[in-house]
Amino acid sequence: VNLNLSVSGGALPKEFALSQNYPNPFNPSTKFEVSLPQAAHLDVSVYNLLGQRVATLANETRDAGYYTVVWNGTTQIGAQAASGIYFVRMNARPAGTAQGFNTVRKIMLMK
Repeated sequence: VNLNLSVSGGALPKEFALSQNYPNPFNPSTKFEVSLPQAAHLDVSVYNLLGQRVATLANETRDAGYYTVVWNGTTQIGAQAASGIYFVRMNARPAGTAQGFNTVRKIMLMK
């Protein structure tokens, strides 16, 4: 799994967000923009149509800002994922809060 997080300069985001991936459909890799208006534990994972976790792209506490997350189309164990439809789920939970932000995006891997 390839994780590439970078902070862009400028103002902080006003709300939590996960952008649609680009390109979509993709081969061999795709990227997402993540917005965190405050420091939070960020979990970004890829799931198949059966709801099984295929890859974890981010699972750490991050400062407020904009980040780019890249998925290179490989599974947790390093194997190439099969062509098909996948779901990317973002869960961001600020420290000291019981609730957080959750969203899901549908993506397509085509070989």
